[in-house]
Amino acid sequence: MHLLLQIFENCCVTGIKTDEDSLGLKRVVAVETNRGTIRTNNVINCAGVWAPHAGQVRLMRRQHVA
Repeated sequence: MHLLLQIFENCCVTGIKTDEDSLGLKRVVAVETNRGTIRTNNVINCAGVWAPHAGQVRLMRRQHVA
């Protein structure tokens, strides 16, 4: 399995695109930014103390992983 991780710094998120899967669940398919659209299946919110505010870009169920 080949995994790839890219970190985009100093980039403003303007929206999160979702799509429904075959079970009717919403899944992240892309993140819209001031630099363009980034296609992805996963998003990690690394906003620190601003994380709750940053997570409000779009209403979505949050999964917290420790």
